[in-house]
Amino acid sequence: MDIQINLTDITENNAEEKYNALEKALCGEKIVSVNKSMQNIKEMNYSSLSLNIRGMTPLNRITKINKALRSASLSLGVPTKSAKGEGFSFKAQEELTDKWAKFFSNLVNNTYNFVIDYFNLPKITVMSKAVNLTWKGKVLYSPESGEPITQKEWDFFVKNLEKFLNRNVSNAAEKIVLDSKALGHILDRMLKTNTLENIKKQNLESLKYNGKSFDWIADSVKNMKNAFGESLTRPEQARITVIQQSAAEKITRISDSMKSEVKQILIDGVIDHKSKSQVSQALFDKMVNYNRDFQRVADTEIQKTFNNSFIREEVHNAAEGEKVYFERVEVIDGNTCPYCKKINGKIAVWSNTPLASGVVKDEYADLAIWEGKEWNGKKLEKISDAPVSVCHPWCRGTWIRCYPELDGKKRKE
Repeated sequence: MDIQINLTDITENNAEEKYNALEKALCGEKIVSVNKSMQNIKEMNYSSLSLNIRGMTPLNRITKINKALRSASLSLGVPTKSAKGEGFSFKAQEELTDKWAKFFSNLVNNTYNFVIDYFNLPKITVMSKAVNLTWKGKVLYSPESGEPITQKEWDFFVKNLEKFLNRNVSNAAEKIVLDSKALGHILDRMLKTNTLENIKKQNLESLKYNGKSFDWIADSVKNMKNAFGESLTRPEQARITVIQQSAAEKITRISDSMKSEVKQILIDGVIDHKSKSQVSQALFDKMVNYNRDFQRVADTEIQKTFNNSFIREEVHNAAEGEKVYFERVEVIDGNTCPYCKKINGKIAVWSNTPLASGVVKDEYADLAIWEGKEWNGKKLEKISDAPVSVCHPWCRGTWIRCYPELDGKKRKE
């Protein structure tokens, strides 16, 4: 199915409102639950921005919608929210993911603006007004002529681009991990004295634990240690550092790739005598992809760290020799993948050591999970393959402590 969406009468003051209307139209409940209702939004009655979503099928619907939203975001200069993957179990979890999705969306938007302003390129945007700058009154870049800028000017641009990106991504990975870790610990502890339904509705802004705000607790490992006490052991603090290093490597890899691609597009523009509009369009298209890449890393790191925080807290507090059980909680809607639907509500028993497989003989558990049991990037089919955290990109399933031995809920053979 192909659909055509037009947004009109867009101004700088209503760009966010128009984007929100587009998001609502593409991701509304009717569209999510009934694919055929797509035909109801073949055209939105606005203009200036036209989006063509071609070849949409039930299998690629989420991918197509997310790409359309990222394109609209970059055109309108409005940061995107988290990608429309599976639903969130907790409101605070969704709000934290949105926070970092917007951070990286702004980073990508600003990088695109930095490059086109630097080289006086036309902005691929719905706005009639675009800021055009030159360096000391001189037009640096004219790809149509095929004349390159001087090596000195090129080196100066590359240095500034690197400074711009390094300044904007500095400490992002470390902060993502601290945010996710703190949120997991806080919600897990709140579940001891509140119902699951109440905790699901808790928003991030008003979240507190022992009188301390979420922002204060997540500010540093020292503050987390102060808030959570002995459960944040030295090995656990070391684990946080390793997770931060891993996340930083992934974000740096994307940032370095983006720098390389930007430089190559500008060079190719001169070699191929492309127009400035063509160069700007090529930059725009790449930025849409990098928006996806950054958000995918952030989303996955948040969900993994969030889930592991729930589990680590419960395992630490368990009595020696006690079996620790967890129940998989998924939000079942039109975006939930078949495998996540399959494992929703399944009981897992914790293993302190890795096992050859997740298959266990236990009167309550359907499978085993352990530290390091992750999604292997391949198709998951067996219940026993369920990982300790995410099953796929944009997965938001969570393991929550349960007590089937007290409830008398034995596993069905």
